[in-house]
Amino acid sequence: MNARETFSRMRHILEIPLADDRYWPRIPLLAADAVMLDLEDSVPGPEKPAARARCLDLFANPALLAGKEVFIRTNGMTTPWAEEDLAMLAPAPARAMVCLPKVETPEEVLAAARILERDSPARRFYVMIESYRGLQALDDILSLPQVVGVHFGYMDYGFEARCRIFAQSGEDFHGPAMTGPRARIGAAAASRGIFATGGSLIPDFRDLARVETFVRHWRDDGYTACIALSPSHLEAVARGIRPPEDDLSAAAAIVDGAREASFIERRLAQLTLHRANCT
Repeated sequence: MNARETFSRMRHILEIPLADDRYWPRIPLLAADAVMLDLEDSVPGPEKPAARARCLDLFANPALLAGKEVFIRTNGMTTPWAEEDLAMLAPAPARAMVCLPKVETPEEVLAAARILERDSPARRFYVMIESYRGLQALDDILSLPQVVGVHFGYMDYGFEARCRIFAQSGEDFHGPAMTGPRARIGAAAASRGIFATGGSLIPDFRDLARVETFVRHWRDDGYTACIALSPSHLEAVARGIRPPEDDLSAAAAIVDGAREASFIERRLAQLTLHRANCT
């Protein structure tokens, strides 16, 4: 079983800002399939030691995680904080996965793996591609055996590319400068047998119908899950990342032989079920 199959039921990852006390009592109650403990964007430099300490507190109280998948987003390997972040992970649960942001070369992943191997067992990596340089090295990065998942960091990518990110509707990307990388990363992940995630952040992020529409575009490009901006996005992500039930029922009827269908209809029905992790 490859990583894509192992994580096939993971629809959403909820990012938990380590500096925000409001989230902690709610973690066991949230319907997220996975949580991401963020040491990067949500934590200013002077507060990073305290955020690491909070991570350690969480590792000491695994009941807080309520059986969820756990990702720890460290700082990128070109920052002064990465090595301390990685060294801190020694007592983390064995299943906890490292989310490495702003990856641009396979050497960065290998360097992170060497730091981790000093004090803890080998860990799996979920890498974030957030620049054109990372996109150029995509195949080499995803070919590493340590890498089991990939995320397209579209906001940082668009900022670096200085291109328009969102279409006027706010429900999808503006054009090929953004849709091209999304499609390429989704296809590369599928070909490598690893999971791929998008995000739920859009300009009108309070409009859950638009959030769901945005998530559908990730699904249509082969992505398996999305990082949810907030708990309010979890249901919209769950609906958007999975094909509609009517489509699944119709596809199942074709595949099961309950209705006649052409060869191409059968192939498309199989694809619909496969994308929904029903086969």
